[in-house]
Amino acid sequence: RELARCCFGLSLGLVKEGRFQEAEPPCRRAIALREKLAAEFPHEPIYRVELGHSLWQLGGDKLPFNVGGILLSTNRPEEAEKTMREALRLFAALAAEYPKERFYRQEAAFSHRQLSSIFADTGRPQLAVASRRQAVAVYAGLVAEAPDNSFYRRELAHGYMNLGNELRSNQQLPEAEEAYRQALANYTKLVAASNQEHHRWGLGYCNEQLGLLRKKAGQLDEAAEHLRVALVVWEKLVADFNKDGYRGHWFRTYGDMVKVLMARAREVEKDTNLSPA
Repeated sequence: RELARCCFGLSLGLVKEGRFQEAEPPCRRAIALREKLAAEFPHEPIYRVELGHSLWQLGGDKLPFNVGGILLSTNRPEEAEKTMREALRLFAALAAEYPKERFYRQEAAFSHRQLSSIFADTGRPQLAVASRRQAVAVYAGLVAEAPDNSFYRRELAHGYMNLGNELRSNQQLPEAEEAYRQALANYTKLVAASNQEHHRWGLGYCNEQLGLLRKKAGQLDEAAEHLRVALVVWEKLVADFNKDGYRGHWFRTYGDMVKVLMARAREVEKDTNLSPA
């Protein structure tokens, strides 16, 4: 087990440095060792958990430390998908064997998220949406069981937001809007509870996206309200953290707000011209 940990740690360090080809051999060595441990000790869940995490490192998309996995970073999406399906199988089996242990369901949900990104990147939007929905369903169940767990609540909000992104990309706009509304409701609660930076970002982003969708649907008053809230969020984030990304969101949202207000003014002018003298 210690040898597997050393191989995994070496691979992780190389991945963080972007040295993906060098990271692959120790990662595969860790996987091989952990497969043997899982087979020899089937009633010790930790070995399957560690195997699943090694598979994430090999085949995942955006990993918990915010870098890409080895296979996707070396342009092998088919192998990455196969690897992530195996990780999902492991965590889903653990969740079925130990239904009271929420951790295994949490890891299964993350595996669904990883698969969704692979499906989206390889031009399979319906599969991407389906995987996002499965992840959201798992997180919703976890929140129902542990409503005070801020990690589950954050993952549920993030899951709904990503589902909205997939649906919007797939031109399923009414469904995208509903997903963003669910995300917004969850981010609103998170901001009220902790006011953390990433929760505030989610609040601004969901309002921004809802404003754009409402604008596209011709509902200009609602669009303006969502964009106004987004502008307030971005302005405060710029003031607090001075990041280029937040300024970019502020400028885009401001431009969209101007377009909405101009369209609303044209509607009012048209109504005025049509009114009897």
